[in-house]
Amino acid sequence: MLFEDSCTKNFINFIVSENNKECQIIDYYVDEDNSKIFIILLRDSFEQMKHSGCEKFIQTITVSDFDNLYKNDNDNEFVIVSRDELYVTISCNIDYAPTHIAKGFLFHDNIE
Repeated sequence: MLFEDSCTKNFINFIVSENNKECQIIDYYVDEDNSKIFIILLRDSFEQMKHSGCEKFIQTITVSDFDNLYKNDNDNEFVIVSRDELYVTISCNIDYAPTHIAKGFLFHDNIE
Protein backbone atom coordinates (compact mmCIF):
# COMPACT_ATOMS: atom_id res chain seq x y z
CA MET A 1 0.00 0.00 0.00
CA LEU A 2 1.64 3.22 -1.18
CA PHE A 3 1.13 6.60 0.44
CA GLU A 4 2.66 9.62 -1.24
CA ASP A 5 2.42 13.37 -1.22
CA SER A 6 1.61 14.82 -4.63
CA CYS A 7 3.49 18.08 -3.97
CA THR A 8 6.77 16.59 -2.68
CA LYS A 9 8.87 13.49 -3.23
CA ASN A 10 7.80 12.01 0.14
CA PHE A 11 6.36 8.51 0.09
CA ILE A 12 5.83 5.49 2.35
CA ASN A 13 5.23 1.99 1.01
CA PHE A 14 3.71 -0.68 3.27
CA ILE A 15 3.19 -4.39 2.95
CA VAL A 16 0.15 -5.77 4.74
CA SER A 17 -0.39 -9.30 6.02
CA GLU A 18 -2.96 -11.50 4.32
CA ASN A 19 -5.43 -10.97 7.18
CA ASN A 20 -4.85 -7.16 7.09
CA LYS A 21 -3.93 -7.17 10.80
CA GLU A 22 -0.19 -6.42 10.50
CA CYS A 23 1.81 -4.02 8.38
CA GLN A 24 5.43 -3.18 7.76
CA ILE A 25 7.14 -0.33 5.90
CA ILE A 26 9.18 -1.74 3.03
CA ASP A 27 10.31 1.53 1.45
CA TYR A 28 10.11 5.25 2.10
CA TYR A 29 11.65 8.53 1.03
CA VAL A 30 12.01 11.70 3.08
CA ASP A 31 12.32 14.83 0.96
CA GLU A 32 14.74 16.79 3.14
CA ASP A 33 13.26 20.10 1.96
CA ASN A 34 9.81 18.92 3.06
CA SER A 35 10.45 16.70 6.07
CA LYS A 36 7.51 18.14 8.03
CA ILE A 37 5.20 16.96 5.28
CA PHE A 38 6.74 13.49 5.61
CA ILE A 39 5.82 13.44 9.31
CA ILE A 40 2.23 14.39 8.42
CA LEU A 41 2.20 11.68 5.74
CA LEU A 42 3.52 9.19 8.30
CA ARG A 43 0.78 10.05 10.79
CA ASP A 44 -1.95 10.01 8.16
CA SER A 45 -0.78 6.74 6.60
CA PHE A 46 -0.92 4.96 9.96
CA GLU A 47 -4.39 6.39 10.60
CA GLN A 48 -5.53 5.01 7.24
CA MET A 49 -3.90 1.64 7.96
CA LYS A 50 -5.69 1.54 11.31
CA HIS A 51 -9.05 2.36 9.70
CA SER A 52 -8.52 -0.45 7.19
CA GLY A 53 -8.26 -2.92 10.08
CA CYS A 54 -4.52 -3.07 10.70
CA GLU A 55 -3.72 -3.54 14.40
CA LYS A 56 0.04 -4.21 14.58
CA PHE A 57 3.16 -2.67 13.09
CA ILE A 58 6.24 -4.82 12.49
CA GLN A 59 9.68 -3.21 12.35
CA THR A 60 13.12 -4.74 11.85
CA ILE A 61 16.10 -2.76 13.15
CA THR A 62 19.74 -3.47 13.80
CA VAL A 63 20.73 -4.89 17.18
CA SER A 64 22.85 -1.78 17.74
CA ASP A 65 19.92 0.58 17.10
CA PHE A 66 17.65 -1.57 19.25
CA ASP A 67 20.10 -1.49 22.15
CA ASN A 68 20.62 2.28 21.81
CA LEU A 69 16.92 3.10 21.46
CA TYR A 70 15.18 0.59 23.73
CA LYS A 71 17.74 -0.86 26.12
CA ASN A 72 16.47 1.21 29.06
CA ASP A 73 12.79 1.26 28.10
CA ASN A 74 10.59 -0.34 30.70
CA ASP A 75 7.36 0.09 28.79
CA ASN A 76 5.37 -2.68 27.22
CA GLU A 77 4.61 -0.88 23.97
CA PHE A 78 6.31 -3.53 21.85
CA VAL A 79 7.27 -7.20 21.87
CA ILE A 80 10.35 -8.78 20.36
CA VAL A 81 9.27 -11.10 17.55
CA SER A 82 12.75 -12.33 16.69
CA ARG A 83 16.38 -11.48 17.31
CA ASP A 84 19.63 -12.72 15.81
CA GLU A 85 23.20 -11.42 15.79
CA LEU A 86 22.37 -8.55 13.43
CA TYR A 87 18.67 -7.68 13.63
CA VAL A 88 15.75 -7.40 16.02
CA THR A 89 12.17 -7.53 14.78
CA ILE A 90 9.61 -5.89 17.03
CA SER A 91 5.84 -5.67 16.91
CA CYS A 92 3.75 -2.92 18.44
CA ASN A 93 0.20 -1.66 18.45
CA ILE A 94 -0.28 0.50 15.37
CA ASP A 95 -1.10 3.47 17.61
CA TYR A 96 2.52 3.48 18.86
CA ALA A 97 4.16 2.98 15.47
CA PRO A 98 4.70 6.64 14.50
CA THR A 99 6.32 7.28 17.90
CA HIS A 100 8.75 4.38 17.48
CA ILE A 101 9.65 5.49 13.96
CA ALA A 102 10.15 9.11 15.04
CA LYS A 103 12.33 7.91 17.92
CA GLY A 104 14.58 6.18 15.39
CA PHE A 105 14.75 9.26 13.17
CA LEU A 106 15.63 11.48 16.12
CA PHE A 107 18.31 9.06 17.30
CA HIS A 108 19.97 8.99 13.89
CA ASP A 109 19.76 12.79 13.54
CA ASN A 110 21.62 13.15 16.85
CA ILE A 111 24.51 10.88 15.88
CA GLU A 112 25.17 12.35 12.43
